[in-house]
Amino acid sequence: AVVVDLLLPWTTSVIDELRIPRYVLYTAAASHLAIGLHLNANKEGKSLETLAMEAEKEGVIRVPGLPPLKWNEVSKEHKDKSDTFFAGGESYRRFLLGCKGILLNTCYELEGKVIDAVRAVYPEIKLFPVGPLIPEHLLDHSRDLQCEAWLNKQEKSSVLYISFGSWIGIVEKQMSELALALESSKKAFLWVLPVPDPGADTEKFLACVLPKGFQERTSERGLIIPEWAPQHLILSHPAVGGFLTHCGWNSVTESISVAGVPLLCWPFVADQPAICRFVVDGLRIGVDIRENREGIAESGEIERAVRQVMESDDLRERARSLKN
Repeated sequence: AVVVDLLLPWTTSVIDELRIPRYVLYTAAASHLAIGLHLNANKEGKSLETLAMEAEKEGVIRVPGLPPLKWNEVSKEHKDKSDTFFAGGESYRRFLLGCKGILLNTCYELEGKVIDAVRAVYPEIKLFPVGPLIPEHLLDHSRDLQCEAWLNKQEKSSVLYISFGSWIGIVEKQMSELALALESSKKAFLWVLPVPDPGADTEKFLACVLPKGFQERTSERGLIIPEWAPQHLILSHPAVGGFLTHCGWNSVTESISVAGVPLLCWPFVADQPAICRFVVDGLRIGVDIRENREGIAESGEIERAVRQVMESDDLRERARSLKN
């Protein structure tokens, strides 16, 4: 048998011609799979255009096993016809419906409702939850910088950990709004804010993107790390009480399995908005940050969300029980 990555659908014809059993490694969330099947291989025979019109009329799209989603929370690849694989293409159906099974980067305890829903609608697809699959480099504690020593000095569950992943960035305006919110909240924080250019002047970069005097005013309760940081070590530290994340699936699963802390969700692209909705409305272990009409999350809104995540006993208890 051959295990094929989700992003290698072009291998289908070659493998099938050789009559080799084919399995798909689905590294995204099971919810991503459920949305894709619902939009592009639904049993009712509805076209993508019909589903889009229904979503516009009702205000949401209803995918079995998931909380209601707004149309703009659906990944572009599932609804953009220019994407010949994901959006309505025959190759999508052949790749997924014709394989021997799909290995999911999730576990039943986390996405059981979604997995059951997909199995009910598509009994011909064999699903195997084998996750969470945490990349090995995230478990590396050898470059722990000064963060562990700093965390050791903080009170239990008092620190908000902030990281937007290894590839996502936020605009300068948003960095300033986030910084103002952190300052006003009076909460302790550890912010991983990598310098885009490894050769750039760190102090000059931080001075450009953060409000003047921010680091000095928050130095007693905040730590900014302008480079790679050991996320696994940080999340597993008892001082961490919340995680502000872009809702990348690896970060979400690592947080749940390692830390068991509430999530402050700030999604940007791809499947992140749908994962945010799953965390907030499905698992009920997170709070989302709402943007204004210009697409900017203002400092007051961010502060509200920070306080809710760091002060809610209900969120903390649900997150802890999900980890256990």
